[in-house]
Amino acid sequence: MCWACDNPDKTTRDYLEVLRGIIARSGWAVQGVEPGRIHPPWAYTVGLTELDRPELVVTGLPLHQCHELLNDAAHHLLHTGTPPPGEQLRLPGRPPLVEVVELPEPSAHLNMAIAMYRRGVRALQLVHPDIRGRWPWDRGYRGGDGGQPVLGPRSTPPVRRHGTGGEPGPPAERPGTDFPDELSTPALRALVEAGYRRLAELDGVREVEITRLHGMGPKGIDRLRAALAAHGMSFAETGGKGGRG
Repeated sequence: MCWACDNPDKTTRDYLEVLRGIIARSGWAVQGVEPGRIHPPWAYTVGLTELDRPELVVTGLPLHQCHELLNDAAHHLLHTGTPPPGEQLRLPGRPPLVEVVELPEPSAHLNMAIAMYRRGVRALQLVHPDIRGRWPWDRGYRGGDGGQPVLGPRSTPPVRRHGTGGEPGPPAERPGTDFPDELSTPALRALVEAGYRRLAELDGVREVEITRLHGMGPKGIDRLRAALAAHGMSFAETGGKGGRG
């Protein structure tokens, strides 16, 4: 939804009043930015500045997912304080870790927050891994269309934490699978969503059942076939085990 498109006779000042109303009711608002030709969708909070917290930014996810992640993270910050740049934390109810990156120039990215507060706006980006547990700075990272722009320098080494307790947590990994690294993200997602997480689970499964999975293409089948053969396993050409419902 584009507020400016739906209200062509309104001004930025009018829109700021809309945001102020949301902030008054909820504590903060989430401003979404639709994808463009050269950038993916992204979103940021407006209002955490008033609560003595940095505004939060998420890039490279569909807008509804950005909205959910930002709301969860804002609640987290209000109860636990501001994490330092480089910290990796697991938000309650969310399996993947996110890593905190500080924006050196919030004014370049948070237009509405800057218009609202003008000065004193700090911002942190919540960087998320891909389905394989790889980060945008890792070799082999595969994001969605447009990737996941990281809007500031990474702080190293990262501090890894779980939830609100602050206990050290493990580094992000692939989501419990041992499929070949060359497998595309859509193919990997298709297998996981169908209930397969181990290569051995495909041994004796009819190849046609895997071919029918949405996101699984001929190259994915070839790579799975080769990986199975390397471990003395194979798909069943006929008969064999059926797919998982």
